[in-house]
Amino acid sequence: MIIPVMGILLPMVLVPTVVILTQLQKRRAWKHEERLNAMRMGLPVRSHEPRIGGGTVVALGSLVPIASVFAALMVTLGLPTESRWYEDVVIGVWVCTGFLSTLAIAGSLVLAFLLIRADRSIDQRVGLTSVKPEFDPEAFDVVSRRG
Repeated sequence: MIIPVMGILLPMVLVPTVVILTQLQKRRAWKHEERLNAMRMGLPVRSHEPRIGGGTVVALGSLVPIASVFAALMVTLGLPTESRWYEDVVIGVWVCTGFLSTLAIAGSLVLAFLLIRADRSIDQRVGLTSVKPEFDPEAFDVVSRRG
């Protein structure tokens, strides 16, 4: 009973695995060929390493303050109100939450600025800022003088 079921399920696992591995190998080969062609043409090669992206900046700037406010709210609601340190604990929790949220927002602004500046400097090094190629009349003048 189990052998026929495994015989049916085995190709359902093996075939997608082989197809995915083949596609990953082809993608690696294409990236390698693209880098080699860029080097042959004398263009700077962009790295394909994962970098910090806009999603990370958004997560740091928005999700950290949301999570800290939620945690402070849970602590505030979970404390017994008849405790003699209730006001001190609540004030401390909300001050820490405000401090943490401010640091997260400031950090995300700094990261966003650095990310934009890094992308701009990469585009300038690669030469993607000028759409029109440079025209040098001297380059064609040499050919016309040879006769």
